[in-house]
Amino acid sequence: MNVLKAGHTLSEAGGPAFALAVLRLSQDPDQSVREAVRYVYERGGRGAINIETSDARLDRSLVDAVVAVLRGGGEEGLAVVLPLLAGLDAASPWTREAAVAAALRQLVETRSGKPLYADVLLAAASYPELLADALVQERIASSLRERDAAVRRAALGIVLRRYLEDERLRPLGEKHLAVLDRGMRGLLLSELSAEPKPTYKGRAASAIGLDVAFLRSEDIKKPKDLLAQEAVLGAVAESLRDRDANIRAAALDLVAKRKDVQRNAKIAAALDALREDPTPRLRRLARALAEGKDTAAAFAEADNAELLDFDFFVQKVQPILAKRGADGMACVMCHESHVVLRLQPPDYNDQFSEKRSRENYRYALGVVDVAQPEKSLILIKPTRPSDSAGDVQDYLATHNGGERWPGNEKSPEYQTLLAWIRGARLNPQ
Repeated sequence: MNVLKAGHTLSEAGGPAFALAVLRLSQDPDQSVREAVRYVYERGGRGAINIETSDARLDRSLVDAVVAVLRGGGEEGLAVVLPLLAGLDAASPWTREAAVAAALRQLVETRSGKPLYADVLLAAASYPELLADALVQERIASSLRERDAAVRRAALGIVLRRYLEDERLRPLGEKHLAVLDRGMRGLLLSELSAEPKPTYKGRAASAIGLDVAFLRSEDIKKPKDLLAQEAVLGAVAESLRDRDANIRAAALDLVAKRKDVQRNAKIAAALDALREDPTPRLRRLARALAEGKDTAAAFAEADNAELLDFDFFVQKVQPILAKRGADGMACVMCHESHVVLRLQPPDYNDQFSEKRSRENYRYALGVVDVAQPEKSLILIKPTRPSDSAGDVQDYLATHNGGERWPGNEKSPEYQTLLAWIRGARLNPQ
Protein backbone atom coordinates (compact mmCIF):
# COMPACT_ATOMS: atom_id res chain seq x y z
CA MET A 1 0.00 0.00 0.00
CA ASN A 2 2.84 2.40 0.78
CA VAL A 3 4.27 1.74 -2.68
CA LEU A 4 0.91 2.66 -4.23
CA LYS A 5 0.73 5.84 -2.19
CA ALA A 6 4.30 6.77 -3.07
CA GLY A 7 3.60 6.25 -6.76
CA HIS A 8 1.20 9.19 -6.66
CA THR A 9 4.11 11.58 -6.09
CA LEU A 10 5.86 10.60 -9.33
CA SER A 11 5.65 13.01 -12.22
CA GLU A 12 4.90 10.03 -14.48
CA ALA A 13 1.68 9.39 -12.53
CA GLY A 14 -0.14 11.70 -14.93
CA GLY A 15 0.31 9.37 -17.87
CA PRO A 16 -1.73 6.47 -19.25
CA ALA A 17 1.02 3.95 -18.50
CA PHE A 18 0.67 4.58 -14.77
CA ALA A 19 -3.14 4.39 -14.97
CA LEU A 20 -2.88 1.11 -16.87
CA ALA A 21 -0.59 -0.35 -14.21
CA VAL A 22 -3.02 0.63 -11.45
CA LEU A 23 -6.02 -0.85 -13.28
CA ARG A 24 -4.16 -4.10 -13.81
CA LEU A 25 -3.37 -4.23 -10.11
CA SER A 26 -7.08 -3.74 -9.41
CA GLN A 27 -7.58 -7.12 -11.12
CA ASP A 28 -4.78 -8.87 -9.23
CA PRO A 29 -5.60 -12.39 -7.95
CA ASP A 30 -4.48 -11.31 -4.48
CA GLN A 31 -7.48 -9.68 -2.78
CA SER A 32 -5.26 -7.62 -0.48
CA VAL A 33 -3.65 -6.00 -3.54
CA ARG A 34 -7.05 -5.22 -5.05
CA GLU A 35 -8.25 -3.74 -1.78
CA ALA A 36 -5.09 -1.65 -1.48
CA VAL A 37 -5.67 -0.20 -4.95
CA ARG A 38 -9.21 0.71 -4.00
CA TYR A 39 -8.10 2.20 -0.68
CA VAL A 40 -5.57 4.49 -2.34
CA TYR A 41 -7.27 5.42 -5.62
CA GLU A 42 -11.04 5.31 -5.05
CA ARG A 43 -12.34 8.81 -5.93
CA GLY A 44 -8.78 10.10 -5.69
CA GLY A 45 -8.99 9.99 -1.91
CA ARG A 46 -5.33 9.16 -1.23
CA GLY A 47 -3.86 9.12 -4.69
CA ALA A 48 -4.90 10.11 -8.21
CA ILE A 49 -4.62 8.52 -11.61
CA ASN A 50 -5.49 10.08 -14.92
CA ILE A 51 -6.92 8.39 -18.02
CA GLU A 52 -7.00 11.59 -20.09
CA THR A 53 -4.21 12.65 -22.43
CA SER A 54 -3.10 15.94 -23.93
CA ASP A 55 -4.26 14.95 -27.43
CA ALA A 56 -7.14 13.07 -29.01
CA ARG A 57 -5.33 9.72 -29.16
CA LEU A 58 -6.08 7.21 -26.45
CA ASP A 59 -3.86 4.36 -25.38
CA ARG A 60 -5.70 1.30 -26.72
CA SER A 61 -4.36 -0.93 -23.97
CA LEU A 62 -5.81 1.47 -21.41
CA VAL A 63 -9.17 1.52 -23.21
CA ASP A 64 -9.23 -2.28 -23.23
CA ALA A 65 -8.38 -2.34 -19.52
CA VAL A 66 -11.22 0.06 -18.70
CA VAL A 67 -13.68 -2.02 -20.71
CA ALA A 68 -12.49 -5.19 -18.99
CA VAL A 69 -13.05 -3.66 -15.56
CA LEU A 70 -16.54 -2.48 -16.53
CA ARG A 71 -17.50 -5.86 -17.93
CA GLY A 72 -16.51 -7.89 -14.90
CA GLY A 73 -13.55 -6.55 -13.06
CA GLY A 74 -15.03 -6.66 -9.56
CA GLU A 75 -15.89 -3.89 -7.13
CA GLU A 76 -12.29 -2.86 -6.47
CA GLY A 77 -11.72 -1.98 -10.11
CA LEU A 78 -15.15 -0.41 -10.56
CA ALA A 79 -14.63 1.80 -7.51
CA VAL A 80 -11.55 3.26 -9.21
CA VAL A 81 -12.73 3.44 -12.84
CA LEU A 82 -16.30 4.72 -12.50
CA PRO A 83 -15.43 8.07 -10.83
CA LEU A 84 -12.78 8.65 -13.51
CA LEU A 85 -15.40 8.24 -16.23
CA ALA A 86 -17.89 10.38 -14.29
CA GLY A 87 -15.41 13.26 -14.33
CA LEU A 88 -14.77 13.25 -18.07
CA ASP A 89 -14.92 16.51 -19.97
CA ALA A 90 -17.65 16.67 -22.62
CA ALA A 91 -15.03 16.94 -25.37
CA SER A 92 -12.98 13.99 -24.11
CA PRO A 93 -12.22 11.31 -26.71
CA TRP A 94 -13.30 8.78 -24.08
CA THR A 95 -16.93 9.83 -24.59
CA ARG A 96 -16.69 8.56 -28.16
CA GLU A 97 -15.55 5.07 -27.18
CA ALA A 98 -18.48 2.84 -28.15
CA ALA A 99 -17.22 -0.19 -26.21
CA VAL A 100 -17.00 1.83 -22.99
CA ALA A 101 -20.49 3.26 -23.52
CA ALA A 102 -21.91 -0.20 -24.18
CA ALA A 103 -20.33 -1.60 -21.02
CA LEU A 104 -21.70 1.29 -18.97
CA ARG A 105 -25.20 0.82 -20.38
CA GLN A 106 -25.06 -2.82 -19.36
CA LEU A 107 -24.14 -1.77 -15.81
CA VAL A 108 -27.00 0.74 -15.71
CA GLU A 109 -29.38 -2.04 -16.69
CA THR A 110 -28.06 -4.82 -14.43
CA ARG A 111 -26.49 -3.21 -11.36
CA SER A 112 -29.50 -1.40 -9.90
CA GLY A 113 -29.75 -2.03 -6.17
CA LYS A 114 -26.13 -3.11 -5.89
CA PRO A 115 -23.12 -1.24 -4.46
CA LEU A 116 -21.64 1.53 -6.62
CA TYR A 117 -24.84 2.08 -8.60
CA ALA A 118 -24.63 5.81 -7.93
CA ASP A 119 -21.17 5.80 -9.54
CA VAL A 120 -22.53 3.80 -12.48
CA LEU A 121 -25.18 6.45 -13.17
CA LEU A 122 -22.70 9.32 -12.90
CA ALA A 123 -20.25 7.60 -15.24
CA ALA A 124 -22.97 6.84 -17.79
CA ALA A 125 -24.05 10.50 -17.69
CA SER A 126 -20.69 11.51 -19.18
CA TYR A 127 -21.74 9.88 -22.46
CA PRO A 128 -24.19 11.93 -24.57
CA GLU A 129 -25.49 8.84 -26.35
CA LEU A 130 -26.38 7.26 -23.00
CA LEU A 131 -28.09 10.41 -21.71
CA ALA A 132 -30.36 10.21 -24.74
CA ASP A 133 -30.99 6.47 -24.22
CA ALA A 134 -34.55 5.65 -23.07
CA LEU A 135 -33.41 2.93 -20.66
CA VAL A 136 -30.85 5.20 -19.01
CA GLN A 137 -33.37 8.04 -18.72
CA GLU A 138 -35.88 5.68 -17.10
CA ARG A 139 -33.28 4.47 -14.57
CA ILE A 140 -32.30 8.05 -13.73
CA ALA A 141 -35.97 8.94 -13.17
CA SER A 142 -36.58 5.91 -10.94
CA SER A 143 -33.37 6.61 -9.03
CA LEU A 144 -34.82 9.95 -7.91
CA ARG A 145 -37.22 7.83 -5.82
CA GLU A 146 -34.65 5.31 -4.59
CA ARG A 147 -34.24 4.57 -0.88
CA ASP A 148 -30.44 4.77 -1.24
CA ALA A 149 -29.49 8.40 -0.58
CA ALA A 150 -26.30 8.14 -2.65
CA VAL A 151 -28.28 6.95 -5.67
CA ARG A 152 -30.86 9.73 -5.25
CA ARG A 153 -28.07 12.29 -4.96
CA ALA A 154 -26.40 10.96 -8.11
CA ALA A 155 -29.64 11.10 -10.09
CA LEU A 156 -30.32 14.64 -8.90
CA GLY A 157 -26.78 15.65 -9.84
CA ILE A 158 -27.38 14.35 -13.35
CA VAL A 159 -30.58 16.37 -13.62
CA LEU A 160 -28.80 19.52 -12.45
CA ARG A 161 -25.47 19.21 -14.24
CA ARG A 162 -26.32 17.21 -17.36
CA TYR A 163 -29.98 17.61 -18.29
CA LEU A 164 -30.24 21.34 -17.62
CA GLU A 165 -27.01 22.02 -19.53
CA ASP A 166 -28.26 20.19 -22.64
CA GLU A 167 -30.85 21.97 -24.79
CA ARG A 168 -32.35 18.66 -25.88
CA LEU A 169 -32.69 17.36 -22.33
CA ARG A 170 -33.49 20.59 -20.48
CA PRO A 171 -37.29 20.07 -20.64
CA LEU A 172 -36.83 16.66 -19.04
CA GLY A 173 -34.69 18.17 -16.29
CA GLU A 174 -37.23 20.92 -15.65
CA LYS A 175 -39.97 18.30 -15.43
CA HIS A 176 -38.07 16.36 -12.77
CA LEU A 177 -37.37 19.50 -10.71
CA ALA A 178 -41.01 20.55 -10.81
CA VAL A 179 -42.21 17.39 -9.05
CA LEU A 180 -39.54 16.90 -6.38
CA ASP A 181 -40.96 15.61 -3.11
CA ARG A 182 -39.95 17.06 0.26
CA GLY A 183 -37.06 14.66 0.75
CA MET A 184 -35.63 15.48 -2.66
CA ARG A 185 -36.06 19.20 -2.04
CA GLY A 186 -33.90 18.81 1.03
CA LEU A 187 -31.31 16.99 -1.06
CA LEU A 188 -31.48 19.69 -3.73
CA LEU A 189 -30.83 22.41 -1.16
CA SER A 190 -27.93 20.40 0.24
CA GLU A 191 -26.41 20.15 -3.24
CA LEU A 192 -26.89 23.85 -3.91
CA SER A 193 -25.43 24.83 -0.53
CA ALA A 194 -22.28 22.73 -0.86
CA GLU A 195 -19.07 24.67 -1.36
CA PRO A 196 -18.10 24.38 -5.05
CA LYS A 197 -14.81 22.56 -5.49
CA PRO A 198 -12.75 23.22 -8.63
CA THR A 199 -11.32 20.15 -10.32
CA TYR A 200 -8.38 19.70 -12.62
CA LYS A 201 -8.65 18.16 -16.05
CA GLY A 202 -6.10 16.85 -18.48
CA ARG A 203 -2.59 15.98 -17.39
CA ALA A 204 -2.46 16.99 -13.72
CA ALA A 205 -2.80 13.66 -11.94
CA SER A 206 0.44 13.26 -10.01
CA ALA A 207 0.90 15.05 -6.70
CA ILE A 208 3.58 17.22 -8.28
CA GLY A 209 1.42 17.88 -11.33
CA LEU A 210 -1.51 18.92 -9.16
CA ASP A 211 0.68 21.31 -7.18
CA VAL A 212 1.96 22.94 -10.36
CA ALA A 213 -1.53 23.15 -11.85
CA PHE A 214 -2.86 24.75 -8.67
CA LEU A 215 -0.09 27.35 -8.52
CA ARG A 216 -0.47 28.22 -12.19
CA SER A 217 -4.28 27.90 -12.21
CA GLU A 218 -3.91 25.48 -15.10
CA ASP A 219 -6.64 23.19 -16.37
CA ILE A 220 -9.12 24.29 -13.72
CA LYS A 221 -12.73 23.34 -14.30
CA LYS A 222 -14.94 25.66 -12.28
CA PRO A 223 -18.41 24.33 -11.43
CA LYS A 224 -21.25 26.12 -13.19
CA ASP A 225 -23.62 28.29 -11.20
CA LEU A 226 -26.72 26.15 -10.77
CA LEU A 227 -28.66 29.08 -9.35
CA ALA A 228 -28.47 30.74 -12.75
CA GLN A 229 -31.07 28.23 -13.97
CA GLU A 230 -34.67 29.44 -13.80
CA ALA A 231 -35.93 25.92 -13.06
CA VAL A 232 -33.60 25.66 -10.07
CA LEU A 233 -34.71 29.06 -8.76
CA GLY A 234 -38.31 27.92 -9.07
CA ALA A 235 -37.59 24.85 -6.95
CA VAL A 236 -35.85 27.01 -4.34
CA ALA A 237 -38.83 29.40 -4.26
CA GLU A 238 -41.17 26.47 -3.64
CA SER A 239 -38.86 25.28 -0.87
CA LEU A 240 -39.16 28.67 0.84
CA ARG A 241 -42.91 27.98 1.05
CA ASP A 242 -42.61 24.34 2.15
CA ARG A 243 -44.67 23.17 5.15
CA ASP A 244 -41.51 21.69 6.69
CA ALA A 245 -39.71 24.43 8.62
CA ASN A 246 -36.34 22.74 8.09
CA ILE A 247 -36.80 22.85 4.31
CA ARG A 248 -37.74 26.52 4.56
CA ALA A 249 -34.69 27.16 6.74
CA ALA A 250 -32.31 25.39 4.35
CA ALA A 251 -33.71 27.38 1.43
CA LEU A 252 -33.50 30.64 3.36
CA ASP A 253 -29.88 30.02 4.38
CA LEU A 254 -29.05 29.37 0.74
CA VAL A 255 -30.81 32.49 -0.53
CA ALA A 256 -29.26 34.63 2.21
CA LYS A 257 -25.84 34.14 0.61
CA ARG A 258 -26.85 35.59 -2.75
CA LYS A 259 -28.15 39.13 -3.24
CA ASP A 260 -28.72 38.44 -6.92
CA VAL A 261 -30.93 35.45 -6.10
CA GLN A 262 -32.93 37.53 -3.61
CA ARG A 263 -33.88 39.88 -6.45
CA ASN A 264 -35.60 37.10 -8.43
CA ALA A 265 -39.35 37.79 -8.46
CA LYS A 266 -40.42 34.34 -7.23
CA ILE A 267 -37.78 34.31 -4.53
CA ALA A 268 -38.63 37.85 -3.39
CA ALA A 269 -42.32 36.96 -3.01
CA ALA A 270 -41.50 33.88 -0.95
CA LEU A 271 -39.08 35.87 1.23
CA ASP A 272 -41.77 38.43 1.94
CA ALA A 273 -44.07 35.70 3.26
CA LEU A 274 -41.32 34.41 5.57
CA ARG A 275 -41.24 37.72 7.45
CA GLU A 276 -44.17 36.34 9.49
CA ASP A 277 -42.86 32.77 9.76
CA PRO A 278 -43.73 31.05 13.07
CA THR A 279 -40.11 29.89 13.52
CA PRO A 280 -38.13 32.62 15.35
CA ARG A 281 -34.83 32.15 13.51
CA LEU A 282 -36.45 32.16 10.06
CA ARG A 283 -38.58 35.18 10.89
CA ARG A 284 -35.57 37.13 12.14
CA LEU A 285 -33.44 36.30 9.10
CA ALA A 286 -36.20 37.02 6.56
CA ARG A 287 -36.87 40.43 8.11
CA ALA A 288 -33.17 41.26 8.14
CA LEU A 289 -32.83 40.39 4.45
CA ALA A 290 -35.84 42.56 3.66
CA GLU A 291 -34.00 45.45 5.34
CA GLY A 292 -30.90 44.83 3.24
CA LYS A 293 -28.86 43.30 6.06
CA ASP A 294 -26.63 40.25 5.77
CA THR A 295 -26.80 37.17 8.00
CA ALA A 296 -24.07 38.38 10.35
CA ALA A 297 -25.99 41.58 11.05
CA ALA A 298 -29.25 39.67 11.40
CA PHE A 299 -27.95 37.66 14.35
CA ALA A 300 -25.41 40.08 15.80
CA GLU A 301 -27.44 40.68 18.96
CA ALA A 302 -29.47 37.48 18.95
CA ASP A 303 -29.93 35.27 22.01
CA ASN A 304 -29.34 31.70 20.84
CA ALA A 305 -31.58 30.39 23.61
CA GLU A 306 -34.53 32.25 22.07
CA LEU A 307 -33.83 30.84 18.61
CA LEU A 308 -32.88 27.21 19.32
CA ASP A 309 -35.46 24.90 20.86
CA PHE A 310 -34.56 23.24 24.18
CA ASP A 311 -37.10 20.43 23.71
CA PHE A 312 -35.71 19.57 20.27
CA PHE A 313 -32.24 19.48 21.80
CA VAL A 314 -33.33 17.09 24.56
CA GLN A 315 -35.27 14.72 22.32
CA LYS A 316 -33.18 14.79 19.14
CA VAL A 317 -29.70 16.24 19.73
CA GLN A 318 -28.75 15.01 23.20
CA PRO A 319 -29.28 11.32 22.29
CA ILE A 320 -26.74 11.76 19.47
CA LEU A 321 -24.22 13.20 21.91
CA ALA A 322 -24.85 10.25 24.25
CA LYS A 323 -24.62 7.53 21.60
CA ARG A 324 -21.49 5.40 21.65
CA GLY A 325 -19.46 5.29 18.45
CA ALA A 326 -17.37 2.51 16.93
CA ASP A 327 -14.70 3.15 19.58
CA GLY A 328 -17.19 2.53 22.38
CA MET A 329 -17.09 6.15 23.46
CA ALA A 330 -19.72 8.90 23.36
CA CYS A 331 -19.38 12.67 23.16
CA VAL A 332 -20.75 13.07 26.69
CA MET A 333 -17.94 10.85 28.00
CA CYS A 334 -14.94 12.57 26.44
CA HIS A 335 -16.37 16.06 26.90
CA GLU A 336 -17.17 15.71 30.60
CA SER A 337 -14.12 17.83 31.48
CA HIS A 338 -13.90 19.80 28.23
CA VAL A 339 -13.59 23.58 28.43
CA VAL A 340 -15.41 24.73 25.28
CA LEU A 341 -18.12 22.05 25.13
CA ARG A 342 -18.48 20.58 28.61
CA LEU A 343 -21.14 17.88 28.59
CA GLN A 344 -22.83 16.11 31.48
CA PRO A 345 -23.20 12.33 31.03
CA PRO A 346 -26.47 10.57 31.90
CA ASP A 347 -26.97 9.06 35.35
CA TYR A 348 -26.58 5.38 36.22
CA ASN A 349 -29.99 4.68 34.63
CA ASP A 350 -28.82 6.25 31.38
CA GLN A 351 -31.25 9.10 31.91
CA PHE A 352 -30.60 12.84 31.77
CA SER A 353 -32.02 14.94 34.56
CA GLU A 354 -33.52 18.32 33.77
CA LYS A 355 -30.48 19.97 35.34
CA ARG A 356 -27.97 17.98 33.25
CA SER A 357 -29.91 18.58 30.07
CA ARG A 358 -30.02 22.31 30.78
CA GLU A 359 -26.26 22.36 31.29
CA ASN A 360 -25.64 20.44 28.07
CA TYR A 361 -27.98 22.76 26.19
CA ARG A 362 -26.21 25.82 27.60
CA TYR A 363 -22.78 24.63 26.48
CA ALA A 364 -24.10 23.49 23.09
CA LEU A 365 -25.44 26.99 22.45
CA GLY A 366 -21.86 28.23 22.73
CA VAL A 367 -20.59 26.12 19.84
CA VAL A 368 -23.22 26.96 17.23
CA ASP A 369 -23.27 29.66 14.58
CA VAL A 370 -26.89 30.57 13.92
CA ALA A 371 -25.86 32.96 11.15
CA GLN A 372 -23.95 30.26 9.25
CA PRO A 373 -25.11 26.90 10.67
CA GLU A 374 -22.68 24.78 8.61
CA LYS A 375 -19.78 26.61 10.27
CA SER A 376 -20.86 25.60 13.77
CA LEU A 377 -18.09 23.99 15.80
CA ILE A 378 -20.48 21.28 16.99
CA LEU A 379 -20.90 20.22 13.34
CA ILE A 380 -17.35 20.66 12.10
CA LYS A 381 -15.34 18.83 14.76
CA PRO A 382 -17.18 15.46 14.69
CA THR A 383 -16.55 15.20 10.94
CA ARG A 384 -12.77 15.60 11.25
CA PRO A 385 -10.11 12.88 11.59
CA SER A 386 -8.01 12.40 14.69
CA ASP A 387 -4.71 11.64 13.00
CA SER A 388 -2.31 13.11 10.47
CA ALA A 389 -4.94 12.91 7.74
CA GLY A 390 -5.76 16.43 8.86
CA ASP A 391 -3.59 19.47 9.46
CA VAL A 392 -2.74 19.20 13.17
CA GLN A 393 -1.93 22.92 13.30
CA ASP A 394 -5.44 23.79 12.19
CA TYR A 395 -7.83 23.58 15.15
CA LEU A 396 -10.76 22.80 12.87
CA ALA A 397 -8.92 20.15 10.84
CA THR A 398 -8.72 17.48 13.51
CA HIS A 399 -10.86 16.08 16.32
CA ASN A 400 -9.50 14.08 19.23
CA GLY A 401 -12.50 11.78 18.99
CA GLY A 402 -12.10 11.33 15.24
CA GLU A 403 -14.99 11.13 12.79
CA ARG A 404 -18.09 10.28 14.83
CA TRP A 405 -20.76 9.81 12.19
CA PRO A 406 -20.45 7.48 9.17
CA GLY A 407 -20.98 9.66 6.13
CA ASN A 408 -20.06 12.84 8.00
CA GLU A 409 -22.08 15.71 6.49
CA LYS A 410 -24.46 13.27 4.78
CA SER A 411 -25.19 11.36 8.00
CA PRO A 412 -28.57 11.54 9.80
CA GLU A 413 -26.75 12.76 12.91
CA TYR A 414 -25.21 15.73 11.13
CA GLN A 415 -28.51 16.60 9.46
CA THR A 416 -30.36 16.48 12.80
CA LEU A 417 -27.92 18.86 14.47
CA LEU A 418 -28.01 21.12 11.42
CA ALA A 419 -31.82 21.21 11.57
CA TRP A 420 -31.65 22.25 15.24
CA ILE A 421 -29.19 25.06 14.53
CA ARG A 422 -31.44 26.23 11.71
CA GLY A 423 -34.24 26.64 14.23
CA ALA A 424 -36.15 23.33 14.09
CA ARG A 425 -38.67 22.96 16.91
CA LEU A 426 -40.08 19.83 18.49
CA ASN A 427 -43.58 21.29 18.58
CA PRO A 428 -43.76 23.87 15.79
CA GLN A 429 -46.54 26.41 16.03
